[in-house]
Amino acid sequence: MSNYTRCLFIDGSELLVALCLKRLATRLPAGTFMRAHRKHLINRDHIEAVCPAQLRVALSNGDAVKVSRRRVNAFVADYRRSKNSRSLRNCGAKA
Repeated sequence: MSNYTRCLFIDGSELLVALCLKRLATRLPAGTFMRAHRKHLINRDHIEAVCPAQLRVALSNGDAVKVSRRRVNAFVADYRRSKNSRSLRNCGAKA
């Protein structure tokens, strides 16, 4: 399924797109999405908190998305630069 991307929307709906995630990212508005993992592209407007110690991001719908170890420093730096960064914290022991 590497040439397909499953898009999840805030209303709970899903859409399967015949594009790999990297290609899809080039078609989205610049600066709106952040790459957290090779499997995850996150809309920065729906990030509630970034938890670098746990390598995860808390989203507005209650989900948590893993941030890869390789990307965590760049992800945190990009998040800090964003104008709507809400919270960068140690988010407890939940994974």
